[in-house]
Amino acid sequence: MQTIGGYEAISGQKINVQKCGFLAHDKLPSYCMARVRRATGFGHKSFPVRYLGCPLFTRRRKSVYFMEMVQSVINKIFSWRFRFLSSRGRLILIRHVLSAIPTHLLAASCPPRGVLALAEWAMANFLWEEREGEFRHHWIKWEDLCAGLSQGGIGIHSLLEVQSAFSLKLCHSCMVGAVQGSSYCNFWFDNWLGSGPLCQRLQSVSDHPVGDFVLNGRWNQQLLRALGPG
Repeated sequence: MQTIGGYEAISGQKINVQKCGFLAHDKLPSYCMARVRRATGFGHKSFPVRYLGCPLFTRRRKSVYFMEMVQSVINKIFSWRFRFLSSRGRLILIRHVLSAIPTHLLAASCPPRGVLALAEWAMANFLWEEREGEFRHHWIKWEDLCAGLSQGGIGIHSLLEVQSAFSLKLCHSCMVGAVQGSSYCNFWFDNWLGSGPLCQRLQSVSDHPVGDFVLNGRWNQQLLRALGPG
């Protein structure tokens, strides 16, 4: 409680004990959990839990943990049921409202493909003006609609592609962070790429750590051109 008390004193914020909880391993003895409960006043919570809109869980990933996102999409569509919307208006709402609902979850977590398919299914039904108890034929596959405008699509981004983009961004950030921290890793003579030292491919090289070639989180293109092969 000393740490919590210090936080309250510095920030001026008061911890709401009723809204707080602690997580523990399933095999943690009950007397240990009782000690934590007495010391903090927090209640014990079990996985899965939601934190900042994302599910936290152990063991296998389950679709049910992510269904709240799908329900949010459906609820938003349901709120528009009494509005007379043109096809263009529906497309704009899908692009700028419905597609934005899963963005935070996709950036912070990795929902199963089936969950993304359900969200896109709800968007497709909304686009083709399908109402409850009324089936409308989908004349174009959702995958084709998500193609680029130059390829005949309508400017909707596939949720699976958005998820892949966030995953690649995370991998890039991790790689850049590792590179920036490589103060003792030589750019030319160390096998930091995993495919052999770069000096084996060039006739003459300079002596630089990998971090020298990164500027503000990006590759220093000017230095690479200056010291790389002509």
